[in-house]
Amino acid sequence: MAKGGVDWVRSLVGRQNEGPISLIVASLGNPGPQYKLTRHNAGHIVLNSVRQKLQLGQALTKPIQGGTLTRFDNCPGLIFTESCHYMNLSGRAIRGVYKWYDKHYSNMSRNRKLLVLHDELDLPLGTVAYKQPSRATNGHNGLKHIVHQTDEPFARMRIGIGRPDTRHKADVAKYVLAPFTPTELQAIQEDAANQVVDYLYKVIDHYELK
Repeated sequence: MAKGGVDWVRSLVGRQNEGPISLIVASLGNPGPQYKLTRHNAGHIVLNSVRQKLQLGQALTKPIQGGTLTRFDNCPGLIFTESCHYMNLSGRAIRGVYKWYDKHYSNMSRNRKLLVLHDELDLPLGTVAYKQPSRATNGHNGLKHIVHQTDEPFARMRIGIGRPDTRHKADVAKYVLAPFTPTELQAIQEDAANQVVDYLYKVIDHYELK
Protein backbone atom coordinates (compact mmCIF):
# COMPACT_ATOMS: atom_id res chain seq x y z
CA MET A 1 0.00 0.00 0.00
CA ALA A 2 1.24 3.47 -0.80
CA LYS A 3 2.54 5.09 2.37
CA GLY A 4 2.72 8.70 3.44
CA GLY A 5 0.46 11.70 3.84
CA VAL A 6 0.72 15.42 3.33
CA ASP A 7 4.54 15.30 3.30
CA TRP A 8 4.68 13.18 0.16
CA VAL A 9 1.83 15.14 -1.35
CA ARG A 10 3.86 18.30 -0.80
CA SER A 11 6.90 16.69 -2.41
CA LEU A 12 5.26 17.28 -5.79
CA VAL A 13 6.31 20.92 -5.58
CA GLY A 14 9.29 20.73 -3.25
CA ARG A 15 9.81 22.66 -0.05
CA GLN A 16 8.85 26.06 -1.42
CA ASN A 17 5.25 27.15 -1.80
CA GLU A 18 4.84 27.66 -5.54
CA GLY A 19 1.13 28.39 -5.36
CA PRO A 20 -1.56 26.56 -7.37
CA ILE A 21 -0.47 23.66 -9.56
CA SER A 22 -1.80 21.68 -12.47
CA LEU A 23 -1.14 17.97 -12.13
CA ILE A 24 -0.59 15.93 -15.29
CA VAL A 25 -1.02 12.22 -14.56
CA ALA A 26 0.56 10.18 -17.36
CA SER A 27 0.42 6.41 -17.85
CA LEU A 28 2.99 4.34 -19.71
CA GLY A 29 2.54 1.10 -21.64
CA ASN A 30 2.41 -0.35 -25.14
CA PRO A 31 -0.27 0.34 -27.79
CA GLY A 32 -2.44 -2.30 -29.44
CA PRO A 33 -4.98 -4.89 -28.27
CA GLN A 34 -2.31 -7.58 -27.86
CA TYR A 35 -0.71 -5.56 -25.06
CA LYS A 36 -3.82 -4.06 -23.47
CA LEU A 37 -3.94 -6.28 -20.36
CA THR A 38 -0.26 -7.18 -20.04
CA ARG A 39 1.82 -6.51 -16.94
CA HIS A 40 3.86 -3.86 -18.74
CA ASN A 41 0.60 -1.93 -19.24
CA ALA A 42 -0.18 -1.71 -15.53
CA GLY A 43 0.07 2.08 -15.72
CA HIS A 44 -2.60 2.31 -18.44
CA ILE A 45 -4.85 -0.16 -16.63
CA VAL A 46 -4.64 1.78 -13.37
CA LEU A 47 -5.21 5.14 -15.08
CA ASN A 48 -8.37 3.87 -16.77
CA SER A 49 -9.67 2.47 -13.48
CA VAL A 50 -8.86 5.69 -11.63
CA ARG A 51 -10.66 7.74 -14.30
CA GLN A 52 -13.82 5.73 -13.64
CA LYS A 53 -13.49 5.87 -9.84
CA LEU A 54 -12.88 9.60 -9.41
CA GLN A 55 -16.01 11.62 -8.76
CA LEU A 56 -15.04 14.86 -10.44
CA GLY A 57 -17.86 15.42 -12.88
CA GLN A 58 -17.85 14.54 -16.56
CA ALA A 59 -14.53 13.30 -17.95
CA LEU A 60 -13.79 14.71 -21.40
CA THR A 61 -11.25 12.71 -23.43
CA LYS A 62 -9.72 13.65 -26.78
CA PRO A 63 -6.67 12.70 -28.86
CA ILE A 64 -3.55 14.84 -28.72
CA GLN A 65 -0.04 14.48 -30.12
CA GLY A 66 1.41 11.33 -28.57
CA GLY A 67 -1.70 10.00 -26.85
CA THR A 68 -5.06 10.88 -25.36
CA LEU A 69 -5.91 13.59 -22.86
CA THR A 70 -8.70 13.69 -20.27
CA ARG A 71 -9.96 16.71 -18.34
CA PHE A 72 -12.64 16.81 -15.66
CA ASP A 73 -15.50 19.31 -15.48
CA ASN A 74 -15.13 19.81 -11.74
CA CYS A 75 -11.34 19.75 -11.51
CA PRO A 76 -9.59 21.94 -14.12
CA GLY A 77 -6.21 21.50 -12.45
CA LEU A 78 -6.12 17.72 -13.06
CA ILE A 79 -5.17 16.30 -16.46
CA PHE A 80 -4.81 12.63 -17.44
CA THR A 81 -2.83 11.50 -20.46
CA GLU A 82 -2.28 8.00 -21.83
CA SER A 83 0.69 7.44 -24.10
CA CYS A 84 -0.01 5.91 -27.52
CA HIS A 85 3.68 5.13 -28.05
CA TYR A 86 5.59 1.98 -27.24
CA MET A 87 7.18 1.94 -23.81
CA ASN A 88 10.68 2.79 -25.01
CA LEU A 89 9.31 5.90 -26.78
CA SER A 90 7.28 7.23 -23.84
CA GLY A 91 9.06 10.58 -23.86
CA ARG A 92 7.25 11.51 -27.07
CA ALA A 93 3.92 11.33 -25.25
CA ILE A 94 5.15 13.57 -22.44
CA ARG A 95 6.48 16.11 -24.93
CA GLY A 96 3.09 16.02 -26.65
CA VAL A 97 1.12 16.76 -23.49
CA TYR A 98 3.58 19.47 -22.46
CA LYS A 99 3.13 21.09 -25.87
CA TRP A 100 -0.66 20.93 -25.51
CA TYR A 101 -0.50 22.31 -21.98
CA ASP A 102 1.75 25.22 -22.89
CA LYS A 103 -0.63 26.17 -25.71
CA HIS A 104 -3.91 25.92 -23.78
CA TYR A 105 -2.87 26.77 -20.22
CA SER A 106 -0.31 29.50 -20.86
CA ASN A 107 -2.61 32.12 -19.33
CA MET A 108 -3.21 30.17 -16.11
CA SER A 109 -1.29 30.99 -12.94
CA ARG A 110 -0.62 27.32 -12.21
CA ASN A 111 2.68 25.45 -12.04
CA ARG A 112 2.79 22.32 -14.19
CA LYS A 113 3.69 19.07 -12.40
CA LEU A 114 3.97 15.54 -13.79
CA LEU A 115 3.10 12.23 -12.10
CA VAL A 116 3.94 9.10 -14.12
CA LEU A 117 2.18 5.76 -13.54
CA HIS A 118 4.30 2.76 -14.52
CA ASP A 119 4.75 -0.94 -13.82
CA GLU A 120 7.27 -1.97 -11.16
CA LEU A 121 8.83 -5.43 -10.96
CA ASP A 122 10.28 -4.88 -7.49
CA LEU A 123 6.93 -4.35 -5.75
CA PRO A 124 4.39 -7.04 -4.86
CA LEU A 125 1.36 -7.30 -7.11
CA GLY A 126 -1.24 -4.62 -6.47
CA THR A 127 0.88 -2.45 -4.21
CA VAL A 128 1.72 1.14 -5.04
CA ALA A 129 4.72 3.23 -4.04
CA TYR A 130 5.09 6.95 -4.61
CA LYS A 131 8.49 8.31 -5.60
CA GLN A 132 9.15 12.01 -5.28
CA PRO A 133 10.21 14.12 -8.27
CA SER A 134 13.60 13.23 -9.69
CA ARG A 135 15.22 12.16 -12.96
CA ALA A 136 16.17 8.69 -11.74
CA THR A 137 14.96 5.83 -13.93
CA ASN A 138 15.91 2.64 -12.04
CA GLY A 139 16.47 0.97 -15.40
CA HIS A 140 12.87 1.39 -16.59
CA ASN A 141 12.87 1.95 -20.36
CA GLY A 142 9.83 4.23 -20.36
CA LEU A 143 11.32 6.49 -17.70
CA LYS A 144 14.66 6.51 -19.52
CA HIS A 145 13.03 7.92 -22.64
CA ILE A 146 11.13 10.57 -20.68
CA VAL A 147 14.41 11.72 -19.11
CA HIS A 148 16.01 11.75 -22.57
CA GLN A 149 13.18 13.79 -24.12
CA THR A 150 12.39 16.28 -21.31
CA ASP A 151 14.28 18.50 -18.87
CA GLU A 152 12.10 18.50 -15.75
CA PRO A 153 12.14 16.16 -12.74
CA PHE A 154 8.89 14.26 -12.29
CA ALA A 155 7.14 12.18 -9.65
CA ARG A 156 5.99 8.65 -10.27
CA MET A 157 3.59 6.05 -8.93
CA ARG A 158 5.18 2.62 -9.15
CA ILE A 159 2.52 -0.04 -9.72
CA GLY A 160 3.62 -3.41 -8.36
CA ILE A 161 3.42 -6.34 -10.77
CA GLY A 162 5.73 -8.72 -8.90
CA ARG A 163 8.79 -10.40 -10.35
CA PRO A 164 9.30 -13.84 -11.90
CA ASP A 165 11.46 -16.38 -10.09
CA THR A 166 14.31 -15.81 -12.52
CA ARG A 167 16.16 -12.58 -13.30
CA HIS A 168 17.24 -13.80 -16.74
CA LYS A 169 16.61 -10.90 -19.14
CA ALA A 170 14.63 -12.92 -21.68
CA ASP A 171 12.42 -14.44 -18.99
CA VAL A 172 11.74 -11.05 -17.42
CA ALA A 173 10.80 -9.60 -20.83
CA LYS A 174 8.42 -12.51 -21.42
CA TYR A 175 6.91 -11.97 -17.97
CA VAL A 176 6.16 -8.26 -18.37
CA LEU A 177 4.64 -8.79 -21.83
CA ALA A 178 2.36 -11.60 -20.62
CA PRO A 179 -1.27 -10.83 -19.72
CA PHE A 180 -2.45 -10.63 -16.13
CA THR A 181 -4.53 -13.52 -14.85
CA PRO A 182 -8.10 -12.51 -13.87
CA THR A 183 -7.12 -12.48 -10.18
CA GLU A 184 -4.03 -10.40 -10.87
CA LEU A 185 -6.01 -7.98 -13.02
CA GLN A 186 -8.49 -7.42 -10.20
CA ALA A 187 -5.62 -6.53 -7.86
CA ILE A 188 -4.43 -3.91 -10.34
CA GLN A 189 -7.86 -2.49 -11.20
CA GLU A 190 -9.06 -2.38 -7.60
CA ASP A 191 -6.27 -2.48 -4.99
CA ALA A 192 -3.69 -0.47 -6.92
CA ALA A 193 -6.20 1.93 -8.47
CA ASN A 194 -7.85 2.67 -5.12
CA GLN A 195 -4.49 3.65 -3.65
CA VAL A 196 -3.87 6.07 -6.52
CA VAL A 197 -7.38 7.51 -6.11
CA ASP A 198 -6.71 8.17 -2.41
CA TYR A 199 -3.47 9.93 -3.27
CA LEU A 200 -5.06 12.08 -5.96
CA TYR A 201 -7.84 13.22 -3.64
CA LYS A 202 -5.16 14.35 -1.16
CA VAL A 203 -3.41 16.31 -3.90
CA ILE A 204 -6.68 17.82 -5.13
CA ASP A 205 -7.58 18.99 -1.63
CA HIS A 206 -4.10 20.21 -0.67
CA TYR A 207 -3.40 22.14 -3.87
CA GLU A 208 -6.95 23.25 -4.67
CA LEU A 209 -7.00 21.73 -8.13
CA LYS A 210 -10.77 22.19 -8.41
